[in-house]
Amino acid sequence: MVTRGAMFERRKLLTTIGTGMAVGLAGCTGGDTASGGATYTSDPEAIFGNPVRATPTDESEWVDPDVLNFAYVPTEDPQALEDAFQPIIDRLADATGKEIEYFGGQTYASLVEAMRSGRLHVGGFGAAATVFAVNLAGAQPFCASADLEDESIGYFSMTITPTGSGITEPEDLIGETVGHADPGSTSGNLLPRAAWTRQLGIEPDADYTVEYTGGHAQSVLAVHNGDLIAAHVSSGSGRRSMLEYGIEEEGIGVNYGSEENIENFDIIWKSQEIPSSAFATWYRLHPDLQTTIRETMIDYEFEGVMREYFGPNFYKQIDYVADYQLPRDILAFEGVEFTEDALADL
Repeated sequence: MVTRGAMFERRKLLTTIGTGMAVGLAGCTGGDTASGGATYTSDPEAIFGNPVRATPTDESEWVDPDVLNFAYVPTEDPQALEDAFQPIIDRLADATGKEIEYFGGQTYASLVEAMRSGRLHVGGFGAAATVFAVNLAGAQPFCASADLEDESIGYFSMTITPTGSGITEPEDLIGETVGHADPGSTSGNLLPRAAWTRQLGIEPDADYTVEYTGGHAQSVLAVHNGDLIAAHVSSGSGRRSMLEYGIEEEGIGVNYGSEENIENFDIIWKSQEIPSSAFATWYRLHPDLQTTIRETMIDYEFEGVMREYFGPNFYKQIDYVADYQLPRDILAFEGVEFTEDALADL
């Protein structure tokens, strides 16, 4: 029986295009890839891809909608996620005086495209999807979920196996079948691909067979059920599933949050820290409205159902250039170049 953890969304996935897809050419020197006439807020040659686009100085280009569309990364259970965000949605409605509608995008591409077209005003994107949104959609990242205790916005990719499997190091997986979350997951796909190839000399698809499971919870369950000997999962939603889907004699554990359940899995590899999903405003929103949104969200400590769902976190102000270097490096390693055509393959 699948427990409540199955509905936990992949809230910290770092999303981008899948390995091996064809992408078009785009420069890394700050060319305007989404619409004409924009300026940039930082040195175009300082980072991979385009820097964050500045809000237009021409007031005629500003947008002040009656309804603000708000969205977060796609999830297995959009309604549960929408319910979890209700405290911050209510807070934004009170601060802005506007109606807030939750935009339930079905894919990462749909969220980037919605902001690119001006239909999404406040969006939460996985870290690599944040890079796409900056380059293609005029996203201005400003905050990310952080731990209240250590203020870290990071998490990790890790490789899990069942305890007692005999798999103790990455080299043991050569010739095996390993679970990857999905092509659009960096913690469950892209980061392991880049890190294992560069650092360990183990190339997925060549040195072991990749099986896409559809998500972190599914990967944990596949390892639990014995369908897979190992899987790459996130230390956020993946570890949460490990806590909740502990192995018991009767089947899947239902003791939510039990550290004992973690003992049923071994972690044989862990990545460097990855920045979590970033919230961004659309660059053409009225500057006063953007300021209100940012002031409302930054330093907000999760409460009520939001705290229950996500944990004791708060929204911390971020710096796109400084905090999101790793996802840009991964995309550079993958040879990604940003075009609107690439959105279809997100």
